[in-house]
Amino acid sequence: MKFLLALFLILFIYFTSSFFNKKKPLVQEGFTHKSSLNKVQTPSDFPKESRVPGGLVKLRFKHKPELFIGDEKLQVFSKKEKTDWLVLLPLSLYKGLEGIKLTSQTSSQYQLHLIKLKEAGYLKQYINVKNREFVIASKKTLKRIKKESALKKEAFKRFSKIYNDDLKMIKPLDAILRHDFGRRRFFNGVSKNPHAGIDLSGKRGDKIRAPLGGEVIILGNLFYNGNLMLLDHGQGLITAYSHLSKFLKKDGEWVRQGEFIAEVGSTGRATGPHLHWSVYLGGEPVNPELFLDFRESPTLEVGKKP
Repeated sequence: MKFLLALFLILFIYFTSSFFNKKKPLVQEGFTHKSSLNKVQTPSDFPKESRVPGGLVKLRFKHKPELFIGDEKLQVFSKKEKTDWLVLLPLSLYKGLEGIKLTSQTSSQYQLHLIKLKEAGYLKQYINVKNREFVIASKKTLKRIKKESALKKEAFKRFSKIYNDDLKMIKPLDAILRHDFGRRRFFNGVSKNPHAGIDLSGKRGDKIRAPLGGEVIILGNLFYNGNLMLLDHGQGLITAYSHLSKFLKKDGEWVRQGEFIAEVGSTGRATGPHLHWSVYLGGEPVNPELFLDFRESPTLEVGKKP
């Protein structure tokens, strides 16, 4: 009898302790674990890496590197962090899934890097405009477009010594974010280049803020972009603001993050007042969303009402 009582007590203690010490799984069936959304993010988290066309690659080195494609030395965005060097490389929006083969050299190491891209899954967008010149331009307009394209290309490839330690940007306009970067656009049924930025809805006169500190570059009134302003954030990182109704800063002025720089308009190829916001890295358009913290930026898919 005493033996049975002792056995009963041992089994009772075993099952009781197992019940209370049992760990619950992080992910339960039918639920998604969202602890990553609450992760404390640091300046080094931005921009986020995305190995798709229109994305960017983050490479880290113990010592400051030099990068080459073949024999050509690249001008790249680099910054010193606590324990290493961070290098940002843009991935072309226009070359599909074509990968990159490059070499890096530091004081202690020589490396070969093979960067493969993934499909982004960009959708299509159909837009109707009244002015046919915006769809099929005349010879006179084409001459203007060619001249302005060269002007923009030169500006987007600017490489200055301006330095921003924290690359986390704020939205330039207080509007719901639409995920329309990279969409293949059709104007009146005619295929055009992918959308190399994000459109933020607004009313004429709404004030636009600088998402990051930088130097103002005013390119003037262009055929497609309308009134166009750029901000140079240093080392090939440029942001662009199209269709403006008014400039609030002068060419060459320095602005801090959050300062008002311009007002929303509908100049150039625009169906209504809005801000077309672009981010360029090394002359290539990259997705502005990679520089934003979505916990601070409400989003909306194109075609859906808020």
